[in-house]
Amino acid sequence: REAAALGERPIALSRSGDPATRRRAREFAEGCLLSLAVWRRFGTADFAEALGWIRRTDYAAMNALLPQSAVEAALAVWRAGKHAVAQSSEAQRSAHVAEEKAWALGSSAAARAEDFDFAGVALAKRRAARVTPAGEAVVRDAYRRLLSAIHHPIWDLWRKRDVVIDAALGGSGFAGL
Repeated sequence: REAAALGERPIALSRSGDPATRRRAREFAEGCLLSLAVWRRFGTADFAEALGWIRRTDYAAMNALLPQSAVEAALAVWRAGKHAVAQSSEAQRSAHVAEEKAWALGSSAAARAEDFDFAGVALAKRRAARVTPAGEAVVRDAYRRLLSAIHHPIWDLWRKRDVVIDAALGGSGFAGL
């Protein structure tokens, strides 16, 4: 939807003589970069759909609003009985385990053993029924740690976004990086 609203490819718009058009291309590229980075950090389509598109903003607003929005989106997915986090990286696996443990807080060992007989929507409903305040606190903390992981903080990408966007819109792809 965001790309369709541009009317042309961002690289073509970035070469326009019109400053407003170039600004639109840059804002789209910035939103794309940050959205993809946060979506990938969590790693599930359910999380990406819950969070939605990240609009360009200044550092203070990004620092204040993005963590809260991302954690709340992840919690909404978790409360629905679905994983908000994939298992592609060690940081994701840690948060994924926290999600499982948090659901376990609201059930017995026998009920968890029965989960193997369920899949998809039925399993999500069983998990959603086990959501507890204690479980929510566990996953909230795990999501915050995932978002602010020391080895790849989103904030570093935000600070370096101009270099990345210049390379992408410059026409040579990311070879300049």
